[in-house]
Amino acid sequence: MDWRYVETLCLRLYEHNGVELQTAFWYTIARMHTTGLSGLNEGLALIAALTRHHWSVMWPLNTHSRLEIITGLFNRLQKTLRAMPPDDRDNLPQLYQTETFLKALSDILARHELKQSSKVALPEAMVKGYITRQENQPVQGEVSSPVTLPAQALRSDAPDVQEYQTLPHSRLVYVVSETKAEPPPSLQKSPPTFLKPFVAGVCAALLAVSVAIPGWQFLTQPSPEEQHFTWGEWL
Repeated sequence: MDWRYVETLCLRLYEHNGVELQTAFWYTIARMHTTGLSGLNEGLALIAALTRHHWSVMWPLNTHSRLEIITGLFNRLQKTLRAMPPDDRDNLPQLYQTETFLKALSDILARHELKQSSKVALPEAMVKGYITRQENQPVQGEVSSPVTLPAQALRSDAPDVQEYQTLPHSRLVYVVSETKAEPPPSLQKSPPTFLKPFVAGVCAALLAVSVAIPGWQFLTQPSPEEQHFTWGEWL
């Protein structure tokens, strides 16, 4: 069957007659065949909204006819899931949505006392089984690979390996050796270089003064005649 064409016909019926249960049923089956679980969830969401909000005016108005359509939907759903089991773990998000929509339909049918006769529990159990199976599957990339040591660690002559083998429970102690650094030449205690010319200048000045004072005294000392003359005036 050309499910693409069935889907197109359902959309045309929607445009002319509006959404009704029979058209929603075939649209759900067609979408499930063309796009898989995502299409199935679209159809189930449409049927859930239709039965929840338009139950009193939804066509067909007869409850028995509605029950036949819903039961036929669940039977086809089971057959399709058996033929195309969603075994891929990537389908888990879609399966969760399918479970949610089926639970919503189950609650709606229970309010109208149609849950048991609609056999909604069968597709619910099938979807839950797929979810449980895929949740228990290991995720790709989660299997831990053995640790591969570098080639140096596998050598028996490596010093670190020998040390750890002889002392398996020893702790590593890091000793920081402090060496006294010698002060740089500029910081050593030595007389400043600028004091040397200053000291030499002071010594030269003292020497000059020691020579100049006796000379000055000699030059300024009066002669014997001047001394005799001076003493004669005082007397």
